[in-house]
Amino acid sequence: MIRRVIAALALLAAWGCDGAELGPFRLTPFAWLGADSGVAAIPTWPQVSARHPAGYRVVVPQPGSSGFAPLAFDDGGNFLGVLDPGDRAAEGFERPLFARVAPDGTVWVFDAARRALVFDAARRYLRTVRLPVAPWDAAFLADGRIALTSSTFAAPQQWLLVDAAGRQVRSVGEATPGLPSPRRIVAGNGGEIWTVTMTHRFVVEAWDTAGRWLRRFDQAPEWFAPYDRLDAPGPDRPPQPAVQGIWLGADGRLWVLGKVADPEWASGLVPVMNGTASILRPDDAFDTVLEVRDPATGAVIAAARFDRLYPFAVEPGVAMRPLVIEGGWFRAELTEVVAITEGH
Repeated sequence: MIRRVIAALALLAAWGCDGAELGPFRLTPFAWLGADSGVAAIPTWPQVSARHPAGYRVVVPQPGSSGFAPLAFDDGGNFLGVLDPGDRAAEGFERPLFARVAPDGTVWVFDAARRALVFDAARRYLRTVRLPVAPWDAAFLADGRIALTSSTFAAPQQWLLVDAAGRQVRSVGEATPGLPSPRRIVAGNGGEIWTVTMTHRFVVEAWDTAGRWLRRFDQAPEWFAPYDRLDAPGPDRPPQPAVQGIWLGADGRLWVLGKVADPEWASGLVPVMNGTASILRPDDAFDTVLEVRDPATGAVIAAARFDRLYPFAVEPGVAMRPLVIEGGWFRAELTEVVAITEGH
């Protein structure tokens, strides 16, 4: 596979550093979560929470026909237990989707059944919070309110602001005609709310907590060719690009994590029917793109391309990729994004 830098401004491109694939960044794995048997085995692609101050992360296997219990692992990858509401919750998990750590240290597990189950820092069940929508993504503000995007992609709002009891404070934005894309959402250090469309078009927008629109970056980068509908890949049709996540660095810069067809994408596919194919080997079908952008202008400061798929942003500076292990179980590989300097 080809490994190459697609853009690098103001940072030195470097080769040969330990753990590096490309300059101006390298991706360095540092933790593996999951087991090859038993209750700690991850049955499907996992979503991993940011690190809790108490030293653990919550792994939520993505639901299939039914949900799977969230699992907790410490910094060394040791299994700590299952998050279980027990008999205290009138309704337990139905289809848990992802977990977020609130500013007060509580752990919120968001469920497709339009609710979140809340646990304390010791992972004991506290309460269930009803939500106005089935969540696609969520970000906590410093005051404990929550910015939500809906899993109903054609919903009339781009995102909702709700209070700690799940009550809607306001609906922000309007649906973009012809753009039924899911949206990732993050809270900036200065109180801004950032959303990004994952499919169809490249659209990054910033808002304040009062719901006022601040700015929009919609000039598609070279790697993101816009499209009008979602199509399965085929022998003559490469996988479509997508934005997988965003985060704000400590310096306020905006990071964009994307995926794009590998130059040899066909080697990662297996034919299905009617000229379509299934992605058998994601690392062969996709490359990962990382961009650093100026949050005021949207200008790309630096970017790099990696010959593996890292489809999830876990927290600022940390990406994750699922690994299939023996028995068909999954592990979550956590990888630090490190800027390469001249001395690397």
